[in-house]
Amino acid sequence: MRNKPSANDDDTSEDSSTLEDNNEALTPIAVAIAVPVNSNVNDDTTAPLAASVDPSDREARATATAARQACVADIRNHCDSYLQSNQDSASYVTWIATLHPENASVEIDPRFLIPGNPWLAVFEEAKEDLQKGRQPITASSVSVSPSAPDLEEGTNTNSSGKTFSGFLDLVIGATLALTAILSAFVIELIAAYCYLSFWLCDKVCEKCKPVGIFSWLPFFIAYTIGQSFRLIDTLLLFVSVIIVESISAMNYLLCTLFACSHEVGKSAHQMTRRLSHHIRWAFRRPFKDCEPKRSYFGSNHKPDDEET
Repeated sequence: MRNKPSANDDDTSEDSSTLEDNNEALTPIAVAIAVPVNSNVNDDTTAPLAASVDPSDREARATATAARQACVADIRNHCDSYLQSNQDSASYVTWIATLHPENASVEIDPRFLIPGNPWLAVFEEAKEDLQKGRQPITASSVSVSPSAPDLEEGTNTNSSGKTFSGFLDLVIGATLALTAILSAFVIELIAAYCYLSFWLCDKVCEKCKPVGIFSWLPFFIAYTIGQSFRLIDTLLLFVSVIIVESISAMNYLLCTLFACSHEVGKSAHQMTRRLSHHIRWAFRRPFKDCEPKRSYFGSNHKPDDEET
């Protein structure tokens, strides 16, 4: 027996057909959905900003970099001078021995023999420049690593140079140097007498204090004489320096001219100044702790302390 379709069935069929038609007409649409992200995820991996670096750290790094470059330049200059002075017998081991004598007494530090270390690189570069006849440079691109051996403090990195190259420049240089030494000796001897006289007059002035009716005349005489000796002492120091520097300059010119070498003139100049300076230092050192202090062109510093 067949059932008759009801009104509800008709409505249902119509709705289903309508939904099918709508589904066929619909097309998929992409929708962007904002997904929250934790902002603290990459905080640990983010590199520090340049503004967060302490200015003192930047200054310290710049100072350290400049110091490394200066050290490399000094090492390079020393290596150039050593190679030029010892062209026949120069080697890397002997050059290191001149920088570090303690390595030459027993055995050279093995770190100096590591291939590619800064010391070996500087030596090879300087040796190659010398063989090719190029002028020595004052800086190098070799980086100085903290693991590289340090320079020994107080190492003399100046060029040894030539002392004298002939008889004529030897006689002239020695004569002028002796003249400067004798001049400094005589002047410092007179200056020491003037200072001792000033010291004695100062003691007399101390005994006359407080100045009264009967003590003002001895005080005035001792003070006047003492200040005169003090002025003479200061002027003698000035005269000594002028004479020594003049003789040193003359020694440089004559030795350079007769030896035809700047190194010979420079060596004679430095020898003259150095020996005369030692004479002044020897005369003035015993009085550095005495009262009243000796006057050094009106300055209050103690040159004897700096010279030692």
